[in-house]
Parts: sequence; C-alpha cells; structure tokens
Amino acid sequence: MIALTAGTTGWFLVDWFGFTMSASPMYYLVVISLALVAVMTVMGLGFLLPNSLRIWRELRRPKPDRERIVRLNRINIWLAGMQGLLQITVILVMAKYVS
Repeated sequence: MIALTAGTTGWFLVDWFGFTMSASPMYYLVVISLALVAVMTVMGLGFLLPNSLRIWRELRRPKPDRERIVRLNRINIWLAGMQGLLQITVILVMAKYVS
C-alpha cells in the first residue's frame, strides 16, 4: 500500500511541477521513477504478499511442510532484498530531482 500511495503522490507532484511534459528536462526521471514504482508494486502485491499468505496458511496446518516454508521464505528474502535495492535507486532518482 505504501508503494501505491507513494507512486500516486509522486505522480501528482511531478504533474503539478510540469515534469510530465515530454519537453521537460526531468521527463526521463519521471519515466524511470514510474517504472521503479510499478516494478516494486508488482513485486510486493504480486509475489511477496501471496508468498507470505502461503507461509501463513502452511504454518496453520496440523503438520506444516517445513521445506515448503523454507523455500517460500527464501524467495521472500530475495525479493525483499531486491525491493531494498530498488528503493535505494528511487532515493537516488529523487535526489537528482532536487539537484
């Protein structure tokens, strides 16, 4: 939800500043930012959340499959690391807006 809120807020902010016009010198940064937000949203809502729900459902079973939980958690750890790298990239892009 944070990614959706940040992306929507960011869109309205850059539109207010006029950076969404293709003639704007910041236009390429807007496109990069939107792509990063889209990727992080898909990763979060499309992969991290469903995997977390699968782990939760597996843990509620009388005999949880430990191997499945470990496998799903490894995927989530990798995806969370990728989210962190993408968030750092977004911060660097935002820093370019102010410089």
